[in-house]
Amino acid sequence: MRRFRHVKVLQRGAHALICAVWLYSFFPPIAQLGLLSGPKTFILPFAVLAFSMVFRWWWVRGLGALAAAFAYVAYYWRPTHTTFALSVVHMPGILLHQVLAAFVETSISEPLQTFLFVCGVTIVYWLVSYASARSRLWMFYNVLAIVVLAAIDGNTQVHPNGEIVVVVSLFLVVLGLNQLQRVSFFAVAGSKPGMRFYPSVLALVAIALVVGYATPKEPALWPNPLGKGPEGSGAGIQTIGYQLDNSHLGGSFVASDEQVLSVSSRYPTYLRGQTLSTYTGKGWTSAKLTDAQMSQQTVGHKITGVGTYTYHNLPTVVFNQTITLDSDSVSTRALLGGYRVDDVRKLPGTYQGHFAVDTAQGNIQAPNLQSGQSYEVETEELRDPYTILMKDDTPVSSVKAQVPSDIAQNDLQLPSELPRDVGQLAQHIVGQSGAKTEYAAVMAIVQYLQANYTYQTTGVPVPGAHQDYVEQFLFSSKVGYCNNFSSAAAVMLRTLGVPTRWVTGFAAGSQDFSDAASTNKYIITNDDAHSWVEVYFPAYGWIPFDPTPNFQMPFAAGKEAASTTPASPSAPTPQKAQPPARQPASPPASAGGGGTTTFWSQAQLIHVALWVLCGCLLAAAIALLVWRTKWTLYRLERLWQKEPRRAFARAYGLLWRRLRRRHRIDRAATLRELWPFAFGAGIAQAEYKAWVQAAERVLYGGEPLDGEAATAMRQTTMKWLRLMDQSKRRHKSPIDDIDPTR
Repeated sequence: MRRFRHVKVLQRGAHALICAVWLYSFFPPIAQLGLLSGPKTFILPFAVLAFSMVFRWWWVRGLGALAAAFAYVAYYWRPTHTTFALSVVHMPGILLHQVLAAFVETSISEPLQTFLFVCGVTIVYWLVSYASARSRLWMFYNVLAIVVLAAIDGNTQVHPNGEIVVVVSLFLVVLGLNQLQRVSFFAVAGSKPGMRFYPSVLALVAIALVVGYATPKEPALWPNPLGKGPEGSGAGIQTIGYQLDNSHLGGSFVASDEQVLSVSSRYPTYLRGQTLSTYTGKGWTSAKLTDAQMSQQTVGHKITGVGTYTYHNLPTVVFNQTITLDSDSVSTRALLGGYRVDDVRKLPGTYQGHFAVDTAQGNIQAPNLQSGQSYEVETEELRDPYTILMKDDTPVSSVKAQVPSDIAQNDLQLPSELPRDVGQLAQHIVGQSGAKTEYAAVMAIVQYLQANYTYQTTGVPVPGAHQDYVEQFLFSSKVGYCNNFSSAAAVMLRTLGVPTRWVTGFAAGSQDFSDAASTNKYIITNDDAHSWVEVYFPAYGWIPFDPTPNFQMPFAAGKEAASTTPASPSAPTPQKAQPPARQPASPPASAGGGGTTTFWSQAQLIHVALWVLCGCLLAAAIALLVWRTKWTLYRLERLWQKEPRRAFARAYGLLWRRLRRRHRIDRAATLRELWPFAFGAGIAQAEYKAWVQAAERVLYGGEPLDGEAATAMRQTTMKWLRLMDQSKRRHKSPIDDIDPTR
């Protein structure tokens, strides 16, 4: 009997683990779509959930879920230099404070959002676990899963091929386990059906995978719904405005004059959003960052070390910019601002006023704000640096030797498949122009692109499967917009040993004259979305250049230096760009504006009160778990004294529920078939017979329940319930292992 109980535990554990892997397989594709950050960080919560599902008690599973969600937010949303233990101590108060604030402000902020998300994932996991034990429901879940993954595969740039294989494989394995459980009910004792069943199921799954992998695949029978035409054709992907996924560039875009931002600024500036360092041959992605390259900063304080990843030793002008979102289509996860941002003075939605800076690429990571919200930054804008760079005599051939190792690793990177023609063209341009210094070489590349290639927003081709994005622009199409020009400049400069990174954001926009009281307001539309490059000079740092024809970097020398947009009604539009999912490096922030003191320094008394309230709630929950059975039996005893028949109905229902939960009794079982379980609980045979006869008279004969009959019925029913509760707390009787379905 004990062996049978251990088999049950192993079966529950196998189901729990399979369901965890099945559900987790959806996380990587969702992360690639930009809807989730750090999918690998959910592995441990899934492990905790799977372990808690091994136990049959609902309260263990509930505590496991709460522990997984709470530990997750306590670890990943703790402030820098704060230990996990200290975060565990403070996190309940933070979460409760944000729950109360959510009712007042009707919005949910971090880390409460993440906590609720993990709780939601837990509920989905329980539903999947429930379905896995019911073959028909499990089939429905998997059909739905395949439809979802196929839709992602056919309608986005994400192709979850491996995830589809995992889902189908686990689907077959679970069906096999369910069939094994049914077969085991009829197996002869000692026959060990699993020894023959498991190898067969695993062999079937393995054969299916091998055959599916080795079978020749026919090409697609219908066109890609993304609008991507034949390789190298002009019927490419079409996008609108500023995006955060530039991993696959190419194709035309649809112009849109929708207003997305309003900027109050002393000078017109480009709004620098996201900077990317890794060129893949198809587009740009983020460099692989380490924890040391993520710096936590505080709203209202100067950003430390800003000169190390921007520029230095150059004349600048400092002024404030207030940026208001006029549309939800713009993401602020890479905070937009002039180049450079020295101080984030106001930023809603920050967690204890903290945000993170990527010191390798200069990106400011912030909460994603909504339309109508605004933030304020202190911008230190360059005064025309080119006049100084013209006097810099650093030879272009010696730049690479003067570059720090981390910059060389990230910003001289080129794919191994880059065609040689690109580097040869760059050498030819520099040689023909006679450029000797780094600045002269940069300007030679920029001027060559502006003079020999056509700015065009329609009919722009998509590179083929084995075609490089920059090579296609330079040698095949020779038409494109800002993404083409800036990418070509960056890649060619890298072939010369000049570190370059690719930047997306917005051009300066148009001045708003509707407000007569102020001439410092600028309107930004989707058409102003733009991309350019930043070039590293050993003596001065990262300097911006714009190689796109008819565009000019606006520096703080005066408003007449503002950029001019091309005559085409369609302004340049960058495509999407999402850094690889990684673990949350710094929490993006709780409700309310930044720049204020932290929660604890503001409200120590509230902190203590919240902890007292948490303690009371926890104590009440523990008491409810420990004494819930005794409380239920106490209420039944009180009810017997007032309404015996109603009390018997409740007690009878409670008895059946517990018996079914513990012994899996068939719903069609009769009262007389409960004798083995009554005997196992400790009810005498004569007492049991009298109880059955009295119950049948009341339930089927309609006799009243009063007098001595009511007393005898009450004593036996309540005794059985108490004995079941005692046997549950003590060592389980071997009779508990009886399975009536066998």
